Amino acid sequence: SKLMNTTTSLQLNLEAAPLMAALPGGDACYAHWLSAAARLEAQAQQHVFDCCPELTGLVDGKWTREALLFVHIGKTGGSSVAHWLRLANVSAVQVHVHPLLPSVVQRFGSRVVISVRDPIERLLSAFNYEQARILSIWRKMDGCFASVNELVERALLTANATPACRSMALSVAPNFSMPNTPLPAVAPFHGGHVSLGLCHYLAGVMPLLRQDRVWLVRQETLAADLGGLARWLGRDNSTALPRIPKLTVTPRKDPPLSAAARQLLREVVLVPEYALMERLELLAANGKRIASARRIASARSR
Repeated sequence: SKLMNTTTSLQLNLEAAPLMAALPGGDACYAHWLSAAARLEAQAQQHVFDCCPELTGLVDGKWTREALLFVHIGKTGGSSVAHWLRLANVSAVQVHVHPLLPSVVQRFGSRVVISVRDPIERLLSAFNYEQARILSIWRKMDGCFASVNELVERALLTANATPACRSMALSVAPNFSMPNTPLPAVAPFHGGHVSLGLCHYLAGVMPLLRQDRVWLVRQETLAADLGGLARWLGRDNSTALPRIPKLTVTPRKDPPLSAAARQLLREVVLVPEYALMERLELLAANGKRIASARRIASARSR
């Protein structure tokens, strides 16, 4: 398949670095995206990809500029969203696993749908998902940590893990913004969906997302958000609309997070993920803007 020209793609995001630097943990978040994006662009030039080029947004197909851009963030109910879009005959360019490149936003960013989820809940779901996979670093991880709570408490909250286990924990979560911790080199797919949060997909393209041209489909309110999406797309009166899919939720086997582990994730480790969620809520046509604006103002005043 023919690929889009990405030679100048990273030059389109000149505003992204200072915008991200203004967010808590934003430098590490942006560094993760930049490394992953540079790797993807190099692969696009060679026409050789780590995985699934059809999910980069770079492969020229039957799409027109009017196609919707769907950013499918892993473990957010995105597969249900993609299925619904197909059944509704909505032409959509899907980006999944790979970072979203500026050139893709420039071409298809007139309408952007993003599947999202509370960052802690997404992390827990991704951890459980990756533990069940066979060809994964998580087979080695089994000997280190039996749960997210154990990983956070032993490798991040304290120094109670072996150096090898702590290094492994950090290597699968390069967007963790731990103080005094060097950012590991990004190894795409190394940690599976655990390391592929909002920072991975969006940190370098936030200035390119236009006000009210973004629609959020939240895992927590998937049915309501897809119903709203139908109206946003002018499909609310269509008799051909598919039924809202039911999410399949895998029962959680790991113990709940301790209060200390949850606090560390919310206030330190996943701070940039929550900061990006706030920004998306302010941008989205269906965003929770008042609450987001208040939280951002409160964070700035601290």
